[in-house]
Amino acid sequence: MPPESLEHIIVQNDATRCAPQANTVSVMMDALQLLMDKMTVADLQRFSQAASAYARVARRELRIRVARLLLVHIGIQRTRNGITNVLLYGAVDNFLAMLQRTRSVIAGATPLALLLSQSEVDEQWAQGRSLEVHTPKEGAAAVLTHLTVRERYTVITLSPDLALRWPAAYDAVRSAINGLKGVASTFTSPAPTGHVVPVASPQSIHGLGVESITYLYRALNDAVVIVVESTTRSALTPMIHSPTTLLVNYMTSTTLVCMYPLTTLKGTGILNPGCGHARDAALIKRYTDTEVFRIAEMDHDPVACKGMRSYCPRLMRSSEDSWSFTMDFEPRDTPGHPFPTVHVRVTSSFPIVWWVWGGWDDHAAHRHVPFVVPSAGIFQVN
Repeated sequence: MPPESLEHIIVQNDATRCAPQANTVSVMMDALQLLMDKMTVADLQRFSQAASAYARVARRELRIRVARLLLVHIGIQRTRNGITNVLLYGAVDNFLAMLQRTRSVIAGATPLALLLSQSEVDEQWAQGRSLEVHTPKEGAAAVLTHLTVRERYTVITLSPDLALRWPAAYDAVRSAINGLKGVASTFTSPAPTGHVVPVASPQSIHGLGVESITYLYRALNDAVVIVVESTTRSALTPMIHSPTTLLVNYMTSTTLVCMYPLTTLKGTGILNPGCGHARDAALIKRYTDTEVFRIAEMDHDPVACKGMRSYCPRLMRSSEDSWSFTMDFEPRDTPGHPFPTVHVRVTSSFPIVWWVWGGWDDHAAHRHVPFVVPSAGIFQVN
């Protein structure tokens, strides 16, 4: 056979040079997936806006990162050879579905770690952090039941004087856990069959939008979950009183939201001039002690702050304006999965649309941007 004919046959049957179009696209997508594994979340969003096919792959990558973070606290199935991936990812799906049913969100360190994944900020700070779930009023019981029945968590009881606010009480929670570790039955007892009653918070922190705080622990992976019940029908109400912009981020059952991406994605935050309580200082210290975050003060200047739009600490901030960050990791209109099409903005819902520095009673903030709490009440769709 002539050499040129042999070469022609080899080329025709070389799968790397003559692959079907469908296979070629599949290889390209696999290569893109490997590339996106190294992208920051901001780059993922930019990449997803290039084409609809890219959007699906970017959403898949963000979904993988969400699952990785949640699997630190969610999923109890194990085999002799290690983790049963299918069952564990099923646990993540069930947990996200529970968030959707209860209109709850994940706040605190988890969405921040997701936002800073693959960035220059060292990821070591997030190891050992608790999972913080915010629920609407009267929604905590359903979340606690899911965690105790399906995830085998144990409720940690704290005295009211210790449960001032979740960051300040974290050391007390760890002390209580250390005291329980010697009692094996604490973590192996049968799960409750009814609703778990959330632990009511002291009246002193109701002004911070917190109705109850419940701490849970699981010895399987030394995991702590904090369930924060709001005083309103919005799970985001406690976030209004956050002492720094660094923590004004949350994750719904479908979407990651960052209210201050210009600073948060760099690992920096602005201090809320309305804070000053010991509990706020304890929370800020937990992040600044890692030496990877910088939280600074910012004074209001009526002229200079116009250029900052609502990044000014005396102005309100919309979760839908052009400077906020929103990216889906689950489609909100998948057949069979009735995720609502609206998750951030609801008409006349102050805590969802706006966040004012210093809380509702901060008269200094009112001098610059007056606002009215809606008479119809506060509600949330996520």
